[in-house]
Parts: sequence; structure tokens; C-alpha cells
Amino acid sequence: MNAKSSSLAIVPALVLALLLIPIGVATLSLLGTALDWKGGWWAHSLEPLQSASGSFEAVLNTPGFWTSAGLSYWIGILTALISLTIVMLFIATFLSSGWFVWIWGIMKPVLAVPHAVAAFGLLFLIAPSGFLIRLVSPELSGFERPPDWLVVNDPAGLSLALGLILKEIPFLFFVTMAALPQTDFRRTRIAASMGYGRIWSWFLSVFPGVYLQIRLPVFAVIAFASSTIDVALILGPVAPPTLSVRILHWMNDPDLSMRTTAAAGAIIQVAITLLAVLTWWAGEYLVLNLGRMAALRGWRFKRDKFLRFLSSLLMATSVLVVSVGLVLLALWSFAGVWRFPDALPRVWTLRSWSAEASNLWATGVRATIIALGAATLSLALVLASLENEYRNNRRATRLAWWTIYVPLLVPQIAFVGGLSVL
Repeated sequence: MNAKSSSLAIVPALVLALLLIPIGVATLSLLGTALDWKGGWWAHSLEPLQSASGSFEAVLNTPGFWTSAGLSYWIGILTALISLTIVMLFIATFLSSGWFVWIWGIMKPVLAVPHAVAAFGLLFLIAPSGFLIRLVSPELSGFERPPDWLVVNDPAGLSLALGLILKEIPFLFFVTMAALPQTDFRRTRIAASMGYGRIWSWFLSVFPGVYLQIRLPVFAVIAFASSTIDVALILGPVAPPTLSVRILHWMNDPDLSMRTTAAAGAIIQVAITLLAVLTWWAGEYLVLNLGRMAALRGWRFKRDKFLRFLSSLLMATSVLVVSVGLVLLALWSFAGVWRFPDALPRVWTLRSWSAEASNLWATGVRATIIALGAATLSLALVLASLENEYRNNRRATRLAWWTIYVPLLVPQIAFVGGLSVL
């Protein structure tokens, strides 16, 4: 028993190393690339600073840089705000209803859909030549050709934000459900008996405790949305793109000198993500004060039927959009001839599948091995860490929780980009 306990005691240190060492190495790599440590800072004390200044200056002087930075900043905040609002409104309205059980079941496969797959599905649905406009063309819309509408890849990044919101809703939904048992959500009944509306009862009595539990996951949503690459390449603006996409282009540039520009851009991306999180943190105090003022004034917000209807509509729509997008992806894979404005393909074929069969098999096997290996190893380490806590009667500290969430809060382009330099 003691031998087993001692062996388990090593696991938390191993997990800590796996979490922090890659981030530390990536950070040093980014700094080293940005500072251009060629001969050692002790030998050329001023050259690194001059090189760093030049790298950051090159990034800041890039045409459209501030637009790219602004897109990354506001998309991160917008995604978290809308997805969190939809989830909280729905849970406040339907926690004890049959609707809730239905959404609980249907959300599980939606959560498992990769971000890029959901983005392509949304693209095939809302594009000017997409399925929605095909359904009403030409009889209702009058379009014989796809309209010249900038729906996808719009300059404001709205389609990108929509794609991210569709995927963050199920994530925040299940995170919130995991936090609910740690709060007494029956308080809503007491508040309702005092004349408060159903939604306002939730936000007054339960939401503060729930939000404390899901605060770090919300920060992770902001960090991911502000620095996403795959979804931004599919749905994001093009001229200029988001900052993370620009950094990716700099990293893949054949000119190796662009690596320093990419590293400087990655550091700026970290700063933008941090600024977005700090903005959210400031907004928390604003919402807290507004809620306190409303509570002290005795506002009860009884008339919330529209909000309850809206929450159910938005939640159902998010699930439906992802589901229909998956069906459209399947249809396109078998489509031979599918001209606008036909709602369905005129010719069906297996040509795409047969042409890529060998590549799909090799790629699928590789992806499966990576996914199962990573999931198995991660699950084993987590269970061993929890077992060690249980046997030693320890509880995770706030520092431990922050350590766990650090990899989720670091922008992926900065983390992966830093490691690629090694």
C-alpha cells in the first residue's frame, strides 16, 4: 500500500512537468527567436535588443496589423459573451424540463465534432451558394446565380464568431453542468416564490456560484477564440486576416528571417489575448454592480417569456446548424454535379472517396492512434493524480487549478509556434 502511494506521489510532479515545461520551453524559444540570440547575449549585448525592436516594428508596421489585432481581440470577447449568455439563459429556463434532457443528449455528439468540421458545415450552409439560399432559389429569391454577398469571410469576422459560438456553446454547457452539483440550484424555487422571474431567480441565486466554478473555462474560451487558426482560415476575414493567421503565414514563409517577425507577432498575440481576458475581468465587476443595483432596488423581471423562448430557439438552432452542416458535408462528398440553384446534386458519385481512399486510410489511422494515445495517457495521469489526492487527503489549491488551465489560456499559435522553432 505504501509502495503504491509512493509511486502515485510521482504522478502530480509528472503532470506538472508535462504542463509547464513545454510552455517554458516555448516561451524561451519565442523570446530567443524574437531577440535573435545568434552569438549569445553576453557577446552582443545590444544586438538582441536592436533585433527585437526591428522584429516588433516590422509587425506593427505591417499593413492592416491593427485591424488584425482588433479582430482577434473582439472576436474572443464576443464569442465568450454570446455563448455564455445562451447557455446560462437556457439552463435558467429549462433545467428541470424535458427540453433539458433532450438537449443534454443531443449536445454530446455536437461537442465531439471538430472545430474545422463544424466550420466547413457552416460554410456550406450560409455561403452565397450555400444550402439555405438554394432552398429558396430561384422561386422565392429570384437568384439564378449565387448573389454577390460577403456572408462568409466578412471583414468584421462575424461568420468566424458564429462558427466559434456554435462550438463553444456545448463546451460551456457541459462545463456548467459539471459545476451545478457544487451549488444549490434549488434556491431558484425560493426566489420564484418571492415573485422573481424564472431567469432572474437563476441569475440572482445560482449564477454567482456557478460562474466562480466555470470562470477559468470561460477564460479558455476567450483565449482560444482570439487565437484560433483552423476556424479562422475557413470562416475568418481575408484582407486582412486575424493576427493568428498572419503569424502562421510568417512562420511558413520560405524566408527564414520571417521567423523573427512571426515570433514577435506571437508575443503580441499573447498580449492581445491577455488584454481580452483583462477586459472580460473588468466587465465582471460591471455586471456585478449592475446586478447588485437591480437586486437592491427590488426588480423582479417577471416578464421573461420572450427570453425563455429566445433561449430555447438559440440553443436548438445551434444544434440544428451543426447537425445540418454535417449532413451537407456528407452530401458534398458524394456530389458529382451540384450546380446552383439545385437544392440537391444532379449526379452522385464515389469519385472523391475513391481518389483519396489511400490517403484517407493512412491519415485516419494516424489520427486515431494520436487521439486514442493522447486521451488514454491523459486520462491515466488525471486519474492517478486524483487517486493520490484522495489517499493523502489533499485538495487542489488555486495555484494548481491555474496550472492546469495555463495550457488552455496560452494562444495555440504562440505555444505550437515556439515549440516548432526548437
